[in-house]
Amino acid sequence: MKENLLPGFEFEFIYLFDQCNEELAAGYTIQLLSQGVDVILGPTCNYPTVAAAVISSFYNKPLFTWGLSTSSDFDNVVRFPALSLLSVNSYSLGVALSAVLLAFDWTQFAFVYSSLNDDQTCDIMKNDLQVGLHDLTIVKGANR
Repeated sequence: MKENLLPGFEFEFIYLFDQCNEELAAGYTIQLLSQGVDVILGPTCNYPTVAAAVISSFYNKPLFTWGLSTSSDFDNVVRFPALSLLSVNSYSLGVALSAVLLAFDWTQFAFVYSSLNDDQTCDIMKNDLQVGLHDLTIVKGANR
């Protein structure tokens, strides 16, 4: 379908779903790069993003990630020079949460989540939040 997004240029979109699986993300990244793509959008989960970002950095192809790719590890530009994050990372969320707690003189915070079917996202977010919250204590509770 011609949409004339940018007259004189043709865009081709290739959709692959890695199901938040590292092996699939790595394989799809290599597959896309071997097809000569100019940029990759995704993955949307932390561990698959690490795999895809390392590969895209090796080939010097930009990778834009979003969604649940929130690990503060992605701030490491030396390790991930081709990666761009399109969402806030969970460390920054922890810093912001700390400021809100201090501003309202609140002393308690609960991070309640279920890791049923997904251990990675909540554990990474919990760890980054704890670092971002500095000296505040997080009591972890999970429903498995």
